[in-house]
Amino acid sequence: MRYKVKGYGWRRTSLKTADLSEAKEKAYELVVEGSFLQRKGFSLATVTFSSVAKSVLIEMEENIKEGNNEHYTYAIKKYLLPYFKNKHINHITTKDLILFDKYRTKQLGHIASSSLINTHNVALKKCFDHAINDNKMRISDMPKIQKAQTALSKAYKMPTT
Repeated sequence: MRYKVKGYGWRRTSLKTADLSEAKEKAYELVVEGSFLQRKGFSLATVTFSSVAKSVLIEMEENIKEGNNEHYTYAIKKYLLPYFKNKHINHITTKDLILFDKYRTKQLGHIASSSLINTHNVALKKCFDHAINDNKMRISDMPKIQKAQTALSKAYKMPTT
């Protein structure tokens, strides 16, 4: 479907249905939602994870002398960017994060330590926060990031007696 949004030009999206009446209903909802978000001051621009991550990297490298950003820049460059590269940041879901965990395990060759998971979670949160602050996504679009202890406890359950 193609539709025009004032100030943003033409936009294109898939309605993911072959049924004409359902497509009309979804198209109407998209146009209404878009105009509502525009009136409330939200950006309708869809931004890839890559573009947000690159902005975060620039910010972090400027402030690298002040703190411990080296681990986060490495996490973004080595793991987050290759995996989420062309995915729209506001379309990343909890399921995507679970799949990322499997990707990271495959890249490492073993289950990640809780310290590494926490480092990656902080780097990912920095990217989401940057997108939210720039009105590239809403807070409600941010997926729930699982804590490291929860992820590791699934892999290493102690036997009960």
